[in-house]
Amino acid sequence: MVKLKDVLGFVLVVMALAGCNRLDDSVVLNAPEDIRIERTSIDGLTITWNNTSTSYDGVIVERAEPASGVAFRELARVASGVHVYTDSGDLHDGVYQYRLTTYRSSQMSAPATAKYHFTKLPAPTEFKCELVDEGLLLTWKDNCIGEEGYVVRKMDDGTYQIIAGERRFRASQLAGKATIPAYILKADDEETMEMALSENIQREDLNPLEIALAYQQLIEQHNLSQEQLSKRVGKGRATIANFLRLLKLPGNIQVALKEKQIDMGHAKALLSLPSHADQIRIFNEIIKNGYSVRDVEELVRNVKEENAPATKANNGKKQDDTYHQLKKHLTHFFQTPVQLTCSEKGNGKISIKFKNEQELERIIAIFDKLNQ
Repeated sequence: MVKLKDVLGFVLVVMALAGCNRLDDSVVLNAPEDIRIERTSIDGLTITWNNTSTSYDGVIVERAEPASGVAFRELARVASGVHVYTDSGDLHDGVYQYRLTTYRSSQMSAPATAKYHFTKLPAPTEFKCELVDEGLLLTWKDNCIGEEGYVVRKMDDGTYQIIAGERRFRASQLAGKATIPAYILKADDEETMEMALSENIQREDLNPLEIALAYQQLIEQHNLSQEQLSKRVGKGRATIANFLRLLKLPGNIQVALKEKQIDMGHAKALLSLPSHADQIRIFNEIIKNGYSVRDVEELVRNVKEENAPATKANNGKKQDDTYHQLKKHLTHFFQTPVQLTCSEKGNGKISIKFKNEQELERIIAIFDKLNQ
């Protein structure tokens, strides 16, 4: 037989439990606040937030695909006290929406949403940057530093240090812009210097000598081979080698290259000469006469032929160097490259090069003077 006091005790216990549930339900769940989405890797996003709720189980993180409109799919349930989630799923180009909701049992807070425009970075072997509304997206691991984007890293004191885009940042300040789109990367001091140098190399206003010095600095500071450097900056190994060879030119030629008195083509032609003395002599002729790259290549070819050791013809006699001396004399006389060819039979031709109509008239005037 059930006693009345036992029944009353059971009822009191049930009422107490119900009262506890009503007390929990009365606690308002606040939506996550201060949602921030940052790109922290090539193919991943990190979402952070704050939560002012005092008693809750966790936060539901959902994502809507670019093509699905507002159809959210649950990604994870993050435990209470944790305010970060990394989305490293299969992300594609487009605007992703994230929805965060605080929950406790079956109770839900109002949702909070945030958006992020994601662009898939190219494969490192492609070495190219993609233009999007915010700027250029960059491949970080291989340092494909673009020319229109901003790349920064967060410092320990909460400030940001510019890795790429300092001149554009200052231009934005002068234009009165309050904010700029930037990509925040994790990088130490060594990686920061490497990326800054790589970005500097991409500038169109650099002269060949400045590029050569930047390549040399990267090689020395990071102990790279030319092949490794070519992969870092997205240039061919032969291109790297050609720029580095410029540093072997005599100092006055390097200065002329830096000051744009000669260009890369002139310098490459001079580098094929066997000695600094020959390089300086031809360089002086370039400055004096304003020779084109093709003219210099012809001069260099003549010098190399003059310096070549005498060879034996089929008849066993040494080839006469008279023609080489004559070609040198004619080049000096006409102040322009002269090509002289001659067969074993003694017939041949003389070619006198000219750059423009004025130079042609000058050469004709020389002939006219000789006929007087």
